[in-house]
Parts: sequence; structure tokens; C-alpha cells
Amino acid sequence: MKMQLINRFRKASVVVLLVSLLVSGLPMLSQASEGDTTNTKPTVQYLGSENNKLLFEVKLSNEKGEKFDVVVKEANGDVLFIQRYNDKQYNQKFQLPQPEDSNKITFIIRTQQKEYAESFQLAAETKLVSDIVVTRLK
Repeated sequence: MKMQLINRFRKASVVVLLVSLLVSGLPMLSQASEGDTTNTKPTVQYLGSENNKLLFEVKLSNEKGEKFDVVVKEANGDVLFIQRYNDKQYNQKFQLPQPEDSNKITFIIRTQQKEYAESFQLAAETKLVSDIVVTRLK
């Protein structure tokens, strides 16, 4: 009986210790996430195609106005676009030619501390439309 009481006390003290460590660590986690508000994760979105050009939109919230690079590359490493910005709210639409020899486009947003890359796999689809008109002969 005494042994069971000691085991229960040990289990309860371990649970209390874990809960107190967890609760005391929460303020530190929130401070760490609040301190890194320089750049939120950028978004790169495929908008479709128009006149044999691929349309993409890149958005980035850069609250501190730090410098960042936007790079667009093909699968073979050829750079299609590179530019440095320091906009606080970056929103840019890209019209890119459909690559003939590669099937992948990669957008890279690079700051001094971080690098974010988003790749898009391209698949050309050819559709053949054939309209047949049938009329009844009398």
C-alpha cells in the first residue's frame, strides 16, 4: 500500500513538472515568433496562361523594408528574371514565355537571413478539336 502511494506521488510530481515546464516555455515561444516579423512567407501563385505566356503572381509582406531578391529560373538553371527590392508590400505579376526545353519554373525569394523557393512543374497539353456538322439529306 505504501509503495502504491509513493508511485502515485512520483507520477503526479512528474506530470506537475512537465505542465509547469510547458506553461513557463509558452511566453518564450510567443516572443520568438513575434520577434521575427521581418518577412512573412511569400506566396507564389499560378494564374493561368494568356497568348502563350504563363502568368504568375508573387506577394510578400516585408514590414521592415529590408532588401530581398526575386529570382526566376528554368529547370536547367537559366535565369529568366532577377531583381532586388525593398518594398514593404511587394505584389508583382510575371508573364513568362513557355519554355521550350525545360518543364519547370522556380521562383526564389531571398533575404539576408532566409531563402524561399517555389517550383512549378509545367505540362503542355495539346487539344485537337474537330467539329463535324451533320445535315439530313432529303
